Amino acid sequence: GVLGSISHARGHCAAIVAPEASPRSQGLGIDIEAYAAPRAQAALVKIALSNTERALLDGKSGFPPDRLATLIFSAKETLFKALYPVVRAHFGFDAAVLSELPAPDHLTLRLTRSLHPTLREGAAFNLRYVLNEDHLVTWMIAPPQITGA
Repeated sequence: GVLGSISHARGHCAAIVAPEASPRSQGLGIDIEAYAAPRAQAALVKIALSNTERALLDGKSGFPPDRLATLIFSAKETLFKALYPVVRAHFGFDAAVLSELPAPDHLTLRLTRSLHPTLREGAAFNLRYVLNEDHLVTWMIAPPQITGA
């Protein structure tokens, strides 16, 4: 009778839960990540970020590159968790893109391809986030009209 998502990283954990029948919570996702060290950051950038997203890491964004790379990775993990119950298939980091810099507490990912009849290419998803000293948390609630509920 409930929907939920959990995450953990380096001694931190996070969860988001809502009643299954709630009209505002048809897909939930949450992710917590420690900031990527230089070696891990290089792997994140290579595996999880598009060319458009890599261009945002130029240092002129106001975000330190390690935090921005980790934030983009975490946002995509959160999106996967929220949409998987509808898609019912794995999709990669290339399925969504951050095309503009995040606002101070939220960001938008857009699908780069259709994942399901109710999840079409170009669909935008707003995610919230909070940056802490050594880690960050991203979360989202997918609206019912997007998930087909």
